[in-house]
Amino acid sequence: MQFPITIGLHRSRFLDGALISITLIALGITVALPYSEIIRLLLVLLITIGSYDASRKLSPALAGIRLERSGQIFISEAGSDEFYEAELMPNATVNPRLTIIRLRPPNGRKHLLVLSADSMRSDDFRRLRVFLRWRAKFSPFVDDA
Repeated sequence: MQFPITIGLHRSRFLDGALISITLIALGITVALPYSEIIRLLLVLLITIGSYDASRKLSPALAGIRLERSGQIFISEAGSDEFYEAELMPNATVNPRLTIIRLRPPNGRKHLLVLSADSMRSDDFRRLRVFLRWRAKFSPFVDDA
């Protein structure tokens, strides 16, 4: 693997399709409920608002990730060309189809990245998974309980 590796991120069509499917199923079940029309209308409104909010959160807040040989991760926020070092937080999930990581840049704002196989090029997705499994340095686990 040649470092540094720069990965561009974009919105996942798979996650969009899953959200649309779940929303349509929930709306169909709600319409079929034997409740009054007012209650069904309120439930449809809540489902629609929740789906819209989830759809907005599926847009990546980061434009790119840069992986370094030393195990460091640098991120570029959407609308910016500069990369900042980010701390990889514990409890990442790395699977062949879905990877979930939490990053904390120096400004303290946490980013939750839900990355499916179609949110970047397939070879970049593979490189990211290998990096997270073998080279990444995680922040120490702190028990807050």
